[in-house]
This record gives sequence, C-alpha cells and structure tokens, in this order.
Amino acid sequence: MNATGRPCRKMVLNGPGSPWITHSRPSARACPAVASCSSRSIRPPAAYAPGARCAGWSVVVPGTKLRMSRPCSSMPRFLGHDAHGASCRKSGCWAARRSGTMAAMTLGTMTEPPAGVLAAFGLAAPVRPLAGGRGRSFRAGDAVVKPVDSAEEADWSARVLADLPNAAGFRVPRPLRSRDGAYVVEGWSAAEFLEGREGPAGKWGALIAAGRAFHRALRHVPRPPLIDRRDDPWAAADRVAWGEAPLPRSANADELLGRLGGLAGPVTAPSQLIHGDLTGNVLFHLGQPPVVIDFSPYWRPVAYAEAVVVADGLLYHQAEPELIETVLPGREGLHLLARALIFRLATAAIWEGRVPEEELTRFAAVTHLVEERGGLSW
Repeated sequence: MNATGRPCRKMVLNGPGSPWITHSRPSARACPAVASCSSRSIRPPAAYAPGARCAGWSVVVPGTKLRMSRPCSSMPRFLGHDAHGASCRKSGCWAARRSGTMAAMTLGTMTEPPAGVLAAFGLAAPVRPLAGGRGRSFRAGDAVVKPVDSAEEADWSARVLADLPNAAGFRVPRPLRSRDGAYVVEGWSAAEFLEGREGPAGKWGALIAAGRAFHRALRHVPRPPLIDRRDDPWAAADRVAWGEAPLPRSANADELLGRLGGLAGPVTAPSQLIHGDLTGNVLFHLGQPPVVIDFSPYWRPVAYAEAVVVADGLLYHQAEPELIETVLPGREGLHLLARALIFRLATAAIWEGRVPEEELTRFAAVTHLVEERGGLSW
C-alpha cells in the first residue's frame, strides 16, 4: 500500500547484461522511496515506503536453470541497515548479490554516477551502462565508474591494485584518484577501462594462468583486518568451507553438505591474499594479457581460488571432469575442491534456506566426481 492507501503496482526489473531479477515491488510512482538502505552488500539499494509489501522475488542465472524464489519476508537478516539505523527488513529494502555464477544484482533501479562524482575524477558525461557483473558499472570516456559496497574495502583494494608491479601474464584496471587524491568519492570509485571479453568456457588454461600470475604479484601483501569484519553471505560461506563457522541451516542441503564436509580433508598449502571469484572476472582480448577485474579478497591458499574456478566450471560451464586432475592434482586438490563446493553450496543455503532441486542435483553430480576420485564413492 502506498501513502494514499492504494495498492502498489507490480514492477519487473531486468538488469542489462546481468542475471534477470524478476520480482514484485512497489512502483516508483505508486510507492515513492523515502529512505535508502546501505550496507557492505547493498548499494545502491532499492528503497520502499514504510509498510510497503512485495509479493516475492526470484533470481534466474543466465546460462543455468537456477531460479531462487522466496517471499520478501524471508530475506536474509544480514542484508544491513540504513543510514538511520533502521533495518532494511523494516524499510522493505531487499537485494541479491553476485558471486561467481550465483545471484547477481541489486533489486532496485540503476543509478548513474552524479555529475559531481564524475567531475571529482576528472570525467564527464555522457556515461553508458556496461553489461555484465552486477549491472552497476558505467563507462565514462576511458574509465569505468561504479558504486562501492564498502568504502573501506574499496579504498584498500584500490591501494593494493595501484601498487602492483607491472608483470607478464595479466593486467588490472588501474584505479583512478579524485582531484583530492581519494579513491572513493560519495560512494563511487573509478578505474581505467580495459577491453576484453569474459570466458571462461574454452579458456580454462589461460584463466588459471592469469590467476596464478595475479596471485604471484599479491604475495607480498599482508593480511588485511577488514577480511575478519566482512559479514556478507560469501564471507560467511567461506568460513563454513574452512570449518571456521557451523554449517548453515538448510531444508534440503544438509546431507550433501555433510558429504562434502567428509571430503574436505586437511590442506597444508599456505594462505595469502587471493581473488576468490575469478571465474567470470578474467577478460580476454586478442594480443593482450588477460584482465583481472572485480577483485574479491580472501585470505586462503592460491589453489583454493583455482578450486573455486574448477567448481564453477563443472557446475555451470560444462567443463570436462579432467579439469580436476589438470588444475588440482593429488588428494589435497580434492580436499580444496570439496571446500570450494561447500563455499558455493553454503552460499545458496544461506540465501535460500532451501536450495532449488535442480541446483542440488548439480552439486550432487560434482560431489560424486570428487568421491570417485577420492576412492570414497557412495
């Protein structure tokens, strides 16, 4: 209901180049927004008038048959608070966020960077939206401008990437400073635009090689304290995968998570700063080294980042099972792959509570591959 007592109209939002978000939400006209929500996992968010209700939401991931549907009232409690301390649940702000091939976009309207932000970075209109990712990035001249989820993390990441030495095997878009020397202006960041198309199908070797080169360049970076403060679903699922947090409650994934837990044996490889979501974030351009984008920092072994790529390939990109032996040889490689599968499945369980059956079938098939190779076929 809007402020006049009339029912809110339904609205469907499809983000350009992003997973399709189909949901019922108050129309911008029928239920004008009165507050905004922000958190490390929601920005820019949808904002609804107090008391507004939506019928539900679902996320369809391109290239898969995965559909996640839930009533608005059951959205995860960790989606954050607005600037005034009111919970997003109370204000009616809901979001879904991308990780790898999972949910991928904020439920809300796309907001262009303000003119003042462009001017601060020495950029100018017109801007145009870029396809892919979470559907929130804009090209302005030779730069990409996008909103940040956490100003602290964005500033730290920009400093890390700016200090990386030039190295063969990969490129990163160099972050831009504002005229005042800041990497974040009013919740926005900017970086140089580099041409490239995302893989990963058919480019597994090149993707893994680019990731290894990128991680070699990160070896000197100390562990940032902000990693311990992250509370988004992916950080939570990562801790589950490494036995640092209990398994999430799930209506139908407990048995499979338990099987994977039994396969997640010890790992002796040292941890360092890694990019934990490489699969769709390495771009290829003929005659140029691959471009690594959308840095997702974790403190884990390099081979774990590669295990996440292998898991994504098997789950969503029709990769051949031989990719396991090629990238993750030996028993420890299987242990890492089991942890990567826990990471992805726990993320879905945290979001959903009940994982869609087709998605569960995918995970069961890949889990069986790991069990066969570990001599533990069920």
